[in-house]
Amino acid sequence: MRVVSQEGVTRLDRLASLFGDPPEIKLPTTVPVVPQDGDSARTFTVFAELTDQANVAFNKKAATLSFADSTLVDVDLYFSDLCIGIDCPTGQTCSDGACVDIKAPPHGASGPLATDAQPAYCDGSLCWEEPRTGGQGAKAACLWAPDAGLVVDNGWAMELRGGLWISEPLPPGVYPESVACWSGGEAIATIGTSILERSASGWKPLALGGTALHGIWGSDASDVWAVADGGGIWRRKNHGSWAKVSSGVSTDLVGIFGLASDDIYVVGSQSTLLHYDGNAFSAVPGPAAADPGFTHVAATSKSDLHVKAGASVWSFDGKAWSEYAPYLGVVSLTGGPSGLMIAGGTRGTAHFRGKIGAPWGVSPVGFPFDGPGLQAVAVSGQSAIVGGEAGGLSHWSGTTWDSTAAWLTRGYLHGVASDPDRPWHAVAVGGGGVLERIEGGVWRRRVVGEGPMVKTLDLRAVWMGHASFIAVGAAGAIAESTTGYDWSVVPSGTPQDLVAIDSAGGKVLAAGAAGTLLERTGAGWIPFATPIPTSSDLTVLRGAADGSFFAGAADGSVWKLAPGGAWTELGATPTAVNDLGIDTGGGVWACADGACHLQAGAFVQLALSTSGAPHRLLMDGASPGWLASDGGVYRRQADGTYAGLGPPATAMSLAVDGRFFMVGNYGWILSGPSP
Repeated sequence: MRVVSQEGVTRLDRLASLFGDPPEIKLPTTVPVVPQDGDSARTFTVFAELTDQANVAFNKKAATLSFADSTLVDVDLYFSDLCIGIDCPTGQTCSDGACVDIKAPPHGASGPLATDAQPAYCDGSLCWEEPRTGGQGAKAACLWAPDAGLVVDNGWAMELRGGLWISEPLPPGVYPESVACWSGGEAIATIGTSILERSASGWKPLALGGTALHGIWGSDASDVWAVADGGGIWRRKNHGSWAKVSSGVSTDLVGIFGLASDDIYVVGSQSTLLHYDGNAFSAVPGPAAADPGFTHVAATSKSDLHVKAGASVWSFDGKAWSEYAPYLGVVSLTGGPSGLMIAGGTRGTAHFRGKIGAPWGVSPVGFPFDGPGLQAVAVSGQSAIVGGEAGGLSHWSGTTWDSTAAWLTRGYLHGVASDPDRPWHAVAVGGGGVLERIEGGVWRRRVVGEGPMVKTLDLRAVWMGHASFIAVGAAGAIAESTTGYDWSVVPSGTPQDLVAIDSAGGKVLAAGAAGTLLERTGAGWIPFATPIPTSSDLTVLRGAADGSFFAGAADGSVWKLAPGGAWTELGATPTAVNDLGIDTGGGVWACADGACHLQAGAFVQLALSTSGAPHRLLMDGASPGWLASDGGVYRRQADGTYAGLGPPATAMSLAVDGRFFMVGNYGWILSGPSP
């Protein structure tokens, strides 16, 4: 095991045997870590390996973690059989057989909320699975308007469209390093020795030479430049073929920035700084005292020039170079003709130069949790975006930072459902639209509609059947999908709010305000042939294994529809019905300002030691296995009591393998293990 500080200093390096009598250590084992000088804002990285008798590592784990002020935090790292023999690149670790980012979910949870460093891996405890924008780490960004642009990372791209982030997949195995984009959404990214072009038909790779490509820039889509190792510079004019341009150097070229097609700067290794004047590239004297590894460049003129060298930004004012060297350093740099310059820093901080002649300084991005190194930066006028590790994204409007995109949604989540065919597959819905859980435990935002038909819906409930997924919401909104990825809006025929959906006996019903009850047929949604005899708002709908439906209403009434029969009222709860559950014996349970059980034609309220009255329930056999109140989520114990398990949930769902999912306010998601 090795523990490395945020400065890269190894603080612990120990090899111990699991064998012997007694062994040096036994698993599980605990390694205590305390912050240097009591600074709880510090981060550190833990590396753990299992090695065989030949000292060859066959299972590796890593996690970048942080402290919580005045709090003992337990974080569990698991060695998985699925990770045997898997070597992940720097900055990643193996989880469930896949390489993922090593940054831990930044909650500082302890006790029952202690998590592995990866949000996808749960074993014996709850796991945070907050929706991330497009993967675990943004690599590069570009803007073609103040609120329109792209962020790319490992395998995904995120388009900023009217203030919303929309995800889209890149071709398999594609890991872009840089990206440039222009009005209309056309874009080009560099990937190894190839470029990746984005058009209306999607992303397409094109091999370009034999050396690694790095930075890319274009005055517009008809004049694009890319720089590469070995002094390579490529240019594409008028959407034609790429042609090599002489740079006059053989050093590795990494960054490029232009003000016009005849005013371009390029930087690279060995203090390389070049300028193109429309005819040829020529060397420009750079900061002699700087780290010779120049990686980024930005300018407004030859008298306002900036390069990233090592962990510093060096600025030229037409007379001399000066260094801006923040404590933790910078990892990216860009700017624009308006004078706005931004350098992405480590641990979620941006560095900001607002106008020509102004000094560099720290501009706190306002991420709720410390952490993301901001490798992706882009500027348009006085607006900007930054992105980086752990899915972090933030948008600068010209006056303030908006970091809500770090979660993909901060809207309340109202519903969650599990796929009956794939236990890892789930969908959550709410004020932020549709979120889909894909294989590996990662959540993605999904677009409802296509092109000009894209809709932002306030969805209240979701149902998942066999290759048929349906969400319902305010003002009669219904969205459907057969994949979980592509969603379309379908007419419901009603303006009433729809708040519940479920299936039984081959029927799919949706319920809502003013007693609205709809059925999904081959011809679309129609009023259900057997309406409930109430004008009260319907609040809950549950299907049972025998084909029966159960419904709850705002007036407290609970109804049952047996196959082939009519709706009958089972009884009434003291207040509006918030949730219903059907146990394995057909018994009816309700949440209505508390948990109630239908006994002899009356709902009897249970005496529970929960904090707050339960308003959501999830069945487990003959009684509720989980209850949610405003005070938290509770799980039934062996003695029948309920113990606190997590924060308050607005909806819960049980997967076919026994795993459960819970969603709540501000876009949070938790998953729990199988029993």
